[in-house]
Amino acid sequence: MLRLVVGLGIPVVILGLVVVASKGPGPDYFKLARFECGFEALTISRVPFSIKYFLVILLFLVFDVEVVLVLPLVPLPRVRLVAGLVAGAAVLCVLFTGLVLEALQGSLQ
Repeated sequence: MLRLVVGLGIPVVILGLVVVASKGPGPDYFKLARFECGFEALTISRVPFSIKYFLVILLFLVFDVEVVLVLPLVPLPRVRLVAGLVAGAAVLCVLFTGLVLEALQGSLQ
């Protein structure tokens, strides 16, 4: 029982100290103001990103995850051969369907 109290008490005390120590004075006007070297901003400082860049990254992640899901199915023993083939075919079918949909939307161009 003592171990439980100590094991739960010490992290709670440390968490409380961190919360109390992290509280400081709130941000003031100068910290919230834009930093433009003393001049007013002439244009918007944010540059819009192309959505195609993000789509390429998402496609890369999807096919990277596909490799992680399909490669462990290769060394399955013969006892589970059919189950492994069905699982691998299902994963590849879903990925191929997504690839076709991306191609039809024109995201791959």
